[in-house]
Amino acid sequence: MSVLRFSLVLLMFLIFASQVFVSLTFAEVGESVAASALAEAEGAVVSAYQESLKAEDAGANVSDLFVQLNKAEEYLTRARMEYRLGNFERATGFANSSKIIGEE
Repeated sequence: MSVLRFSLVLLMFLIFASQVFVSLTFAEVGESVAASALAEAEGAVVSAYQESLKAEDAGANVSDLFVQLNKAEEYLTRARMEYRLGNFERATGFANSSKIIGEE
């Protein structure tokens, strides 16, 4: 009876350990995807700001563009916050929204 009980406890432990390992593996993948999305969004927003400043220097009215870029920066800020909190899926979503605005 004790061998059966030991086997059952060992089996339960291995099942629990495998679930923890799989969860950590998926979290790492989520983290790297979120970090990549943040970097891409930051690049898109910075590039858009630089282009809008050039347009402004050339005399163009860029006030509407700055409104959109401020919205992109808000999304980027939320993405950074969610990333720091470990909410990688939400961080990726906000970063992608920021990137879309930055690339328009």
